[in-house]
Amino acid sequence: MVLSATQIEGLKPRDKEYSITDRDGLAIRIRPSGATLGYCDTFMPRKHKG
Repeated sequence: MVLSATQIEGLKPRDKEYSITDRDGLAIRIRPSGATLGYCDTFMPRKHKG
């Protein structure tokens, strides 16, 4: 699922902090105070030398 602007704006704070993610690694963390934090979860595979 891809997060849209209206979905992000409609997120409500809960008693505990929670996160919503989409399929491309974008994540939004919502705190009980109502503050939001957006971050991107990326993965970089390691290359073995030798």
